Amino acid sequence: MMKREIIFRGKRAIDGKWVESCCPLGEMHSGAVTYDFKSETVCQYTGLTDKNGKKIFEGDILSACLDSAYPEEITHVQITWDGFSWCTRESTMDVVVTEWDCKIFEVCGNIFDNPELIK
Repeated sequence: MMKREIIFRGKRAIDGKWVESCCPLGEMHSGAVTYDFKSETVCQYTGLTDKNGKKIFEGDILSACLDSAYPEEITHVQITWDGFSWCTRESTMDVVVTEWDCKIFEVCGNIFDNPELIK
């Protein structure tokens, strides 16, 4: 059985820089340094990576061209947790994100820094 990495990410309160940590509450730790962070920005790592090998976190926005006949049409989806699995919201239902999806999509931003990507 493969273990999943438990990692969180949040923005430092002092300068807004993203920091990764294994601790979800209170202060975030990066190596020997402790940071205060903006709690509303804390996101969990999904255990998945995009087509470029970049970690996908809750709140990330992924992009892909889903129809090669229309390469100019880019689809953007936001990663959320529905209580059971990592999903994207499509129309009125949640769609589970699979490893196959991750081979097509790439992280292009997140809901905190790039909310305009999700319409």
